[in-house]
Amino acid sequence: MACMASDDDDLGAHVLLRTSREAYATAARRLAEDRQVWAYQERAGTADPGTVRLELSVGDATCALEPAEIRAIFAELAGTGERSGG
Repeated sequence: MACMASDDDDLGAHVLLRTSREAYATAARRLAEDRQVWAYQERAGTADPGTVRLELSVGDATCALEPAEIRAIFAELAGTGERSGG
């Protein structure tokens, strides 16, 4: 996977996750505490109360992660990961 970012030019995008705002906040706190992975705490609601929108910013630390690690992080945030029982 090619990933190139610098402090001056981080890559960013919006991501939609099918989860509640409360479940997302809980998962984000757990990731920070357990795995030292910081997920953006501010999330925007959508017309669907079961979907949250967040900003994805990719920098050097993110580029160092393996694709499987990134999948696992998003699965936890969406409530479908191993840790969440999904």
